[in-house]
Amino acid sequence: MDIYVESRTNHVDYYWVSRSTAPEKVNNVPRIIQSATKFNEDKDLKLIHESEPSIVLLRSQGELLLLVSGLRTKRQDKDRRYIRNSIAWITQDPEEELKLRKIAASVLNKNLLLPENVVSESPNSSGEYFEVNWQNIDELSRENIEATSDPPEQKGKIARFSEQRLQDLGDELKKYSLPARNGALVAVTTGFKPKAIFVKADVWRGLSNDTSLSDEWEHISQIPTPIIPQKPKLNRNLLIGLTGGAAVVVIIFILLIRLGSEPPSVCLEAFPKFTFKQGAQPQNPPTEGTDVKLGREIFIFHNKDKTEFWFNNSDSKNNYITSIVNNLQEILIAASNELKFQSNIKDTSKGKIDLDTKLAIYHFQKAYSEGNPQNKINTSSNVDTATWNALKEKTSKQHDSWNNLENTIWEDWIQQNKGNKASAKDELEKFCSKRTNQI
Repeated sequence: MDIYVESRTNHVDYYWVSRSTAPEKVNNVPRIIQSATKFNEDKDLKLIHESEPSIVLLRSQGELLLLVSGLRTKRQDKDRRYIRNSIAWITQDPEEELKLRKIAASVLNKNLLLPENVVSESPNSSGEYFEVNWQNIDELSRENIEATSDPPEQKGKIARFSEQRLQDLGDELKKYSLPARNGALVAVTTGFKPKAIFVKADVWRGLSNDTSLSDEWEHISQIPTPIIPQKPKLNRNLLIGLTGGAAVVVIIFILLIRLGSEPPSVCLEAFPKFTFKQGAQPQNPPTEGTDVKLGREIFIFHNKDKTEFWFNNSDSKNNYITSIVNNLQEILIAASNELKFQSNIKDTSKGKIDLDTKLAIYHFQKAYSEGNPQNKINTSSNVDTATWNALKEKTSKQHDSWNNLENTIWEDWIQQNKGNKASAKDELEKFCSKRTNQI
């Protein structure tokens, strides 16, 4: 059995190592591992969610792969993003298939958790490579788990991710053999993976946080084959002008309908442009940016390269909601750029900020107001504190996930908390996935 580990260091990007090559990277990553992110050579068929805990069992050309990926650690890279580990087991020996089923069952029954010390938390002195604790990985296959090898049910089944379904699948892997066929056997992720992916890949067992999936197991054979939306290539030279409110609203509305099945990867491409700072308005604001004041407590400096949010200490956390809504405006514009929507109206920096802020709140409103006119959020070029408080109150009462998002990002990003909390980027990805699925 061959074992591979993927991780990164503070300054060196993600790469794979094997026991025989460590600490040097593997030059040719096994094809079966690559299949988890490009199944059947189809780049749109990604069986894993790269930034969320995921598990895949895949059979191809006499090999069986168990991949456990997206395992968050306490280590951070140079941009303070939490580093994630992935482990892959590959075997050609039918007798070792039982070992992989046991490991997979154990991971599932533990809610997709593995020991954090698979990769040493202490970087080597040069910082050029990570160190794998191979003994800890070996221990995973030595766990005392009772298992049998009864013939499996051949029909594929999928469901919405939940602890109960995880336990169901873990118990099933301990009792039954895997189907002998080639292809995707198991694909599980805590993140968003559209039903269409599971159906097209014809997985044997699949779990995802796609809200269109049933809470109970359903047979794939009973599900009509959906169409997986094809994402156009990003045209980086395309500049998006801004039109009057009605025209842009229509464009973005159409865009979001098209993005409803698979959250756009561009969602997170916009986020690194943002920086968050505490303190009064800076003495020397950026000369190339536009000084825009939202309410009385927050200042935003925006240009095409970055956006800085400055919070007044007296009311910083309350006004933090503003930054999230403005994140949404960048996501909307970046996504519209990716799908090549455009208009020919002259762009002005001031108008851009004001109009996009209205658009962001409009779509945020659309997702959460449930069509009640009394919940309408009033906006103007200057959004006052009462508006943000109303937005926060509205969402906090009905959507606990928003509270979790705010608290997590506040503590992890604004205060640079090094505790074991989900990173801001990860939480925004979850949030973006939910938004594109809801609207």
